Amino acid sequence: MKTTAIQTLMGAEGIKEAYRMTLSAQNADIVCVSEKYEQVIGDYFTSEYAPKLYKTCQTREILPDVPENREYAASKDASRNAVRFMNAEKAGETDKIIIEDMVIYISFNLKAPYALVITDADLAKTERALFEEVWKNAGK
Repeated sequence: MKTTAIQTLMGAEGIKEAYRMTLSAQNADIVCVSEKYEQVIGDYFTSEYAPKLYKTCQTREILPDVPENREYAASKDASRNAVRFMNAEKAGETDKIIIEDMVIYISFNLKAPYALVITDADLAKTERALFEEVWKNAGK
């Protein structure tokens, strides 16, 4: 029997908790279109989370195609942490992370930031298939 669970984690601390859930994953597919996340979680992503994630997890990230992200991507080991780019000018302040049987949606809404963590094998499979389509069409 498949296990399904839904958690809503509120505020900056809830978002950090959701990020920590990904640290044991071997692989992660990430769509990160947020550019103002530091206004919600400060330097947590760059100082604590990313160094741990990229050391132990193979990732594929889709990021907005802006010079800062291209510079960031050039500093990564592309064999373990691949990056592609998309036009995200119409996107909101959100991230999505797909690991194993879990999908994490993160909203960096300044008034009410949250993470929605859904453990559901079918949803993860569908989101991974959608990620694959975007990955194929994203710029390198």
